[in-house]
Amino acid sequence: MNWGLARIWLKLRADADPARLQAFLQAETDRNSPLAEARLGVMAAALGGRKPVDIALVGLPALYLDPDLEDWGRFQPHGKLSDVYSLSAAGLLIMLLAAINYVNLATMRTLQRQREIAIRKLMGAGIGRVAALFLAESILAALLAMALGLGLAWLFQPLLGNWLERDLGSLFTPSYCAVALLLAIAIGILAGAYPAWLALNVHPAQPLANRDSGEKSAGLNMRRTLTVLQFGAAIGLAATATAITWQTWYASHADPGFNTAHLHVISLPGKATAQSRKAFVEALKREPEVQAAASSLAAVGGNLGARIFRFYKNGSSPMLNYEAQVVDATFFQVYGIQPLAGELFSPQRDQGTARGVILNASALKSFGFSKAQDAVGQTIRNAKRETVLGVAPDIRHHSLYSKAGAIVYELDDGNATGGVASVRSILASAELARRLGPVWQRYFADETMALRPAASLFAENYERDRGKAHMLGLASLIAIVLAACGIYVLAAYSVQRNQRQIVLRKLHGASNGAIVRLLGREYLLLLAFGALCGLPLAAFAIERYLAEYAERAPMGHWPLLAAVLLAMLVALLATGRHMMAGLRLPPVLALRLQDA
Repeated sequence: MNWGLARIWLKLRADADPARLQAFLQAETDRNSPLAEARLGVMAAALGGRKPVDIALVGLPALYLDPDLEDWGRFQPHGKLSDVYSLSAAGLLIMLLAAINYVNLATMRTLQRQREIAIRKLMGAGIGRVAALFLAESILAALLAMALGLGLAWLFQPLLGNWLERDLGSLFTPSYCAVALLLAIAIGILAGAYPAWLALNVHPAQPLANRDSGEKSAGLNMRRTLTVLQFGAAIGLAATATAITWQTWYASHADPGFNTAHLHVISLPGKATAQSRKAFVEALKREPEVQAAASSLAAVGGNLGARIFRFYKNGSSPMLNYEAQVVDATFFQVYGIQPLAGELFSPQRDQGTARGVILNASALKSFGFSKAQDAVGQTIRNAKRETVLGVAPDIRHHSLYSKAGAIVYELDDGNATGGVASVRSILASAELARRLGPVWQRYFADETMALRPAASLFAENYERDRGKAHMLGLASLIAIVLAACGIYVLAAYSVQRNQRQIVLRKLHGASNGAIVRLLGREYLLLLAFGALCGLPLAAFAIERYLAEYAERAPMGHWPLLAAVLLAMLVALLATGRHMMAGLRLPPVLALRLQDA
């Protein structure tokens, strides 16, 4: 159960019914909770008939991927089913592309081995033995690939585990290897089926008379379709990976609204009292390496510690949501924030009993003020009636996943525990931590000090996106290489199949440009159809990914265009060798081809 910022762990009896227990706990909560509907008042209407507290029992195996507990990922590792599906789909797609490549390569080899196949048939090899030969070759290739893949997975599992924030070493179990073995055999059978079918259709008389039976147009069109799928997958993965990488970089480098240079953050223990927090910050200020220090209940950029309040401004207005940030009197000075109007908290100001609050710029409209100056000196109703001392500019307290909203800064009243200390110092974080270690030991000897640059807090919000971008980038690179191999094989077959037409065109005065256009037309069409397949899926995937962000990077359609240009470059490099071979075909070859 998730109750506020706490959890209750239950171990049920073997005969217990989790559904009945959940229903019982929900009924008891509805009847006895201080948030029962009868006590909600005006908040009841905002809930729209929903319960103020929902009770749910979640089993430990499902805890990591439970979507209702996603916010707990800020406190402990948490996964998303969409990420699992995306990475699984990318892996299956790469395996499919590799199988397509094998089909292309094996088909070319089968066409070149027609004489061998004919002799085997004349020597008495039946249909079963010929088919078994090609299927065995395919299965053997798949098994070798499986062994190599497992070896690479074991070798790189620490890196992949770091990207995914999970320990992958426990996956390499006997059952896991058995499943991989069965999958390799199945893929080998499927990939070898078409080359085996071609071998079975070879007529011994034609190869032995130096006449290739060739590949039927239906088979060639099937391989062209497979190549289109390869390029479509490569373009889609490359475009999606580019968009995620760009959005992650943009979010990590977005202007937080204050100067993060030489600003460090120290997380305080959860048991730290207001007195120890204040005493620790005062001790930091006396250190020669520290230029300034302040405390707050939440780290700016850390996505933690925000208190959300909701209330009606009057009987008919909609409910107003705002975030309360509790800071000390030196917070704004340490962060270098200047007021838009009025004045901000400062140690020189005697707060007394009417200390007031500070609004951020986004809160002005919510509280009914059109300009910053209009809010100064006015009284607002939040948890209690407070006087507005000043208005501060908007700074990023959270990641770009959430839109900057109304924030009310309150002066630390000493009632809360925990918090963070913010320190200005020109020293690097590691050296500063070493220098401040003795101060920390005086106040929190039983705890380990965690000091880091303030800018790193923003970057940590996107670690999962960075890992996703790395994984998709690697997948797109593999897909592009596989697509290049596929069109390379198809280009070789195309030049071989069109030899007669090429040399005859040369005899009739065709230029090199005409020959290039003849050969390149097929590749451009395959690339165009691949783009038509991959780009809509990529656009859909990019939009789904960006929908999680409240603020997006300026993107437009350039990731899609960049993926297409990359695919064109790869196709040109992959087919260039065979195009040059086609241009070098001597016209006299036409006479040999006619004799043949």
